[in-house]
Amino acid sequence: MTDIVAGTVTPGATADVRNGICGVAITAGDALRLNSATSRYDPAQADAAATAHVKGVALHDAVPGGPIAFANGGSVEMDAVLTLGTAYFLSSAGAGGIAPVADIGSGDTVTFLGIATATTVLEVKILNSAAVLV
Repeated sequence: MTDIVAGTVTPGATADVRNGICGVAITAGDALRLNSATSRYDPAQADAAATAHVKGVALHDAVPGGPIAFANGGSVEMDAVLTLGTAYFLSSAGAGGIAPVADIGSGDTVTFLGIATATTVLEVKILNSAAVLV
């Protein structure tokens, strides 16, 4: 699997921006989950249902204990190269990873993150299904 890498992430005009505190280091573009044990945000990962419930996409890098802003929905501009019209999902390849639908595989907890409406824009529409591919 090849996760997208976004060095710069900017909320678009329709972004629903929310804020929280990081539990661990976060990189801009990471898919985030709320860790119920710490009430802090950590990178999500599709390899286990417990870590696959996504709350949003990180808008900047952050350090443990630091503030984090994330998009819970709406448009997000990335300097990553997205494929127009492609659906993007939470990845199991690495914590916080976002991958195209073609890279989602057996054993992954399916979490839909959004559709690329341009080669640099992800329209975030999170759907946490809890379904595991077989």
